[in-house]
Amino acid sequence: MRNIYIINNFFSNIKLNNFVLNFYIDNLADEYKRIKELNIGKVTEIMYVNIASPYYHFLLEDPDENIIEITGNYNGII
Repeated sequence: MRNIYIINNFFSNIKLNNFVLNFYIDNLADEYKRIKELNIGKVTEIMYVNIASPYYHFLLEDPDENIIEITGNYNGII
């Protein structure tokens, strides 16, 4: 339920003609920390989805308001 709140908040100003870029990274926690330190735009918390297998990801918004999804190996610690 918390993920729905995070995503709804994050997408409140997103245009409908944008798309989502998806990238895989070897260490999700390190990349999350690096992106947060760059302070380049809105970033969600790391979120967990368990549909077919555990899936961790976070979203960030680029300067053109496109959404970038970063996923990868994650041990639950940032």
